[in-house]
Amino acid sequence: MKIKWIGHSGFIIDDLMIDPWLKKYEAMGLDAPYKLKEEDKDIKIIVITHAHEDHFLGAWDFAKEKNIVVAGTPETVGPAMAQGINVEMMNIGGLVQTQGWKVNLVHAFHTGNPTGAIMKKDGLVIYHAGDTGLFSDMKMIGEIFKPDVAILPIGGRFTMDEEQAAIAAKWIGAKTIIPMHYNTFPMVVADPKKFKELVEKTTDSKVIILEVGEETNI
Repeated sequence: MKIKWIGHSGFIIDDLMIDPWLKKYEAMGLDAPYKLKEEDKDIKIIVITHAHEDHFLGAWDFAKEKNIVVAGTPETVGPAMAQGINVEMMNIGGLVQTQGWKVNLVHAFHTGNPTGAIMKKDGLVIYHAGDTGLFSDMKMIGEIFKPDVAILPIGGRFTMDEEQAAIAAKWIGAKTIIPMHYNTFPMVVADPKKFKELVEKTTDSKVIILEVGEETNI
């Protein structure tokens, strides 16, 4: 399955998109980290982990244009529903099956009604941690869902840093780890190579570092 990093916390995973930042963040004067290409637009579902703009800017317009289902908590995706977008409301502990995917929301520790997401398709289990600090229930997430891939923030300040994310990787136990939420703006500068070294020194997991717009096949 193709996993493509579209910058910050945004990924395209087959025909699912999670936490896209697709237009300029006016409040911070920041351009979107990636501009979608035609090859990226065959999306059937968008998952939003929480209600911070750097995780959904432009998503409502894109969903409306392409008639895409948007999934997340009521607080996060309620504004999309108010615009007439097809919404799958859910919450932590629940399961939604739509567009060929099974999606569970799990805990995250942050602000903005935070969640992580477990996404399952074709026998592959992917855990996107959302914005979060380190918390011990990541062990439970690993035990219950047994993710093949874990996508973890490493940028510090607003989330885990490289050292804390390496601990999370050990607790979760996924074979493949992909870092996110770093080097988008000066407050979240991190070294993915340091993260890779820490994880691969202390676990059997493999870290894949993607450039923005780069993809890998799992």
